[in-house]
Amino acid sequence: MTRGKIVLVPLMLLVMLLFVVVAVVVVVAVVAALLVFVVPPLTAMLLALVKRLMAAKH
Repeated sequence: MTRGKIVLVPLMLLVMLLFVVVAVVVVVAVVAALLVFVVPPLTAMLLALVKRLMAAKH
């Protein structure tokens, strides 16, 4: 019985480590995708807004 437990603990630790690694990779991928897809339109919108404000002021 003790032998099974000794084998089980490292396995659980390995699985937890794997889950952590996968979670980190997923988060990084999502952030990268957001940066790639969201930032250009946002910057374009901001630039357009700034240009409009400048035009309105002048």
